Amino acid sequence: MLSVHTDYLSRQNLASYHVGTPDPALNNPPIGQRLIVSWSVLEGYVEKGDLKLQIKIRFRNKEDTEQTVELCKKSGIYVYSLLNDDYFATEGILTYKVELWSGCEMIHEWVHQLWVERIHLQDEVTEEIPAL
Repeated sequence: MLSVHTDYLSRQNLASYHVGTPDPALNNPPIGQRLIVSWSVLEGYVEKGDLKLQIKIRFRNKEDTEQTVELCKKSGIYVYSLLNDDYFATEGILTYKVELWSGCEMIHEWVHQLWVERIHLQDEVTEEIPAL
């Protein structure tokens, strides 16, 4: 039902690089990463409506992002691109988790091997000790 992987982008991803044709993008190619999500579900899930992807990404700089992608077809591909300045600012994709939902029911999930839910701790309130 669900398949997810990442790949890196550089000048080697340009067709002009391999066939030797002139291309201004060869001088300033996109640098970054892509998260590629493909799905294929039974027609019944589409007919129910509210088919969506819930994507959670953790970057190497320890920031997180979440996206919800509404789906209207029983199969397809969604590509999350992290390019150029955004790629360098976040230091790239570290790990991810993708869930496929139909209404209120999660029908499939894909979890990267390094994914772990973040534990949020509350800041402790420190009391001042009176000076003697």
